[in-house]
Amino acid sequence: MAIITAAVEEERGCRRGSGGCIGVEERPSFEEAYSAAVAEGMKILGEKVAAVVENYLEQKYSIRLEDTVNNPQALADALDAAIDGGARVVLRRILRVLHQQMDLDPPTRMTVDYAERIREVKKQYMEKHRQ
Repeated sequence: MAIITAAVEEERGCRRGSGGCIGVEERPSFEEAYSAAVAEGMKILGEKVAAVVENYLEQKYSIRLEDTVNNPQALADALDAAIDGGARVVLRRILRVLHQQMDLDPPTRMTVDYAERIREVKKQYMEKHRQ
């Protein structure tokens, strides 16, 4: 069982310091799932090209790869600048992995703007896991 924070334990009505709740299924936050999906999607590029994309993000937008959850368009732009036509393959992979991690139905179309699609996934996740 993964360790959850004291705030989450309290929110879920668990005994403080127990390290988790028995019988409560933990799910990653949207930000955690997004970061993991981006890391998985970037593996397609290999280390050198992924480093070029990360460098571009840091220089142009002053953000790290994992921080693109708040600016997904920055990631799409960096991928376009670094690998042009291959960007779409990486972005689609990120979206597929994200849907799997969020336990959401896979997208029916991938032609939608990446940043818009990320916002839609986040909205779906928040609605699905509203308590």
